[in-house]
Amino acid sequence: MATYAGLTKVGTGAIYNQDFGHFFNLKINLNIATEMAAQTTPAANGYFTIADIIEMANWPARCVPLMGITEVISPSTAAATADIGFAGGQEIEAGFDCDATAGTITGDYYGEGAVAAGFIAGDTIDFEVLTANMADGNYNFFILGLDLLAQ
Repeated sequence: MATYAGLTKVGTGAIYNQDFGHFFNLKINLNIATEMAAQTTPAANGYFTIADIIEMANWPARCVPLMGITEVISPSTAAATADIGFAGGQEIEAGFDCDATAGTITGDYYGEGAVAAGFIAGDTIDFEVLTANMADGNYNFFILGLDLLAQ
């Protein structure tokens, strides 16, 4: 298992328009082959393996996640599943079907535990491979949230 931070696109600053109590939508695209090529170990192996974590974006402290939606642009050729959430967790989606038909859209509202995980302190939004080795697949992730400290 390894954690790869190459896709992290957001620094410690704001990811959205500043306004107190501002709602925002974060869109993240994850292309497995592109990300794999950017990482030494996966590129050498030819895949991300089970329990590998790809950090997709930084999540600022005191922001509340409300809803997450995932979209399959092109499926993985492997029958892989992944968790999407904080610290390799499954708050956005548990067992996301990485080989679902292109165009498949799934999502869920955040539960109480997920709000606590992302709200108290900053974290990263992660994609954790659960089953099968992944060498391909392209996905969009949309996360709706609320910034309680924006002014």
